[in-house]
Amino acid sequence: MSAPIQPYEPLSEERSPEIHDIIGIIPNWITRRGIAVILSVLLLSVYISGQIRFPELVEGRVIIHASEQPYRLTWFESEPNETFRQIARSGQTVSAGDSLLLQYRLTDKETMVIRSPVKGEIIVLHGTEKDPKANVMLVSPTVKFYEVELLLPALGIGLVKAGQTVQLKLDAYPSNDFGMLEGEVIHVIPYPIDNQYRASVRLTNGLRTTLDKIIPLQSYLTGKAEVVISSKSLFRRVFSTLH
Repeated sequence: MSAPIQPYEPLSEERSPEIHDIIGIIPNWITRRGIAVILSVLLLSVYISGQIRFPELVEGRVIIHASEQPYRLTWFESEPNETFRQIARSGQTVSAGDSLLLQYRLTDKETMVIRSPVKGEIIVLHGTEKDPKANVMLVSPTVKFYEVELLLPALGIGLVKAGQTVQLKLDAYPSNDFGMLEGEVIHVIPYPIDNQYRASVRLTNGLRTTLDKIIPLQSYLTGKAEVVISSKSLFRRVFSTLH
């Protein structure tokens, strides 16, 4: 017959301290290696946080506008006692001073000649969204020169200075597809105009974007502007918040 099963007896109080002493003995090399690993991870984290940089930005709007803007002329055929005769036609190129439209005043029997103030291509529209009876003639000049102007909020304007980098994301040309324009602040107007501060910018690579695409030269473009006022590392950013 098999021996009877003995009931479980917990370790006696005399044996427990001995077992705990054996379990509690950790080799010195494990302790040293653990400290070395922890120290290495800490130093690596500090190094990486010092290399990762986050720019501090002041955000605003940008306007890129040509030196010569299109000339707009509007007239209505339904004007009482007045008639009009269109001289320039769509697609035609006119010079400054060329005749665009003749206006006849029947009551005074007066003829008025409306001339173009700029050189450009004629675009004629019959009817507008606001008034289908309106006739609009545009003289669109060839764009050769343009200016870049920033519109900035009062918050942080004191940090914007000449020489700082500007990144421009145009509304008509999404940055994901076309990239950004890069520039440099050349002048800051130190007082507000219409509740906004203004600054002039020089485009570093002209109208060539960061994705090496050329933005067509136009009379008017708008977009988002980001002025890089400083570039702090992750370590400095975290450390500065502790003060």
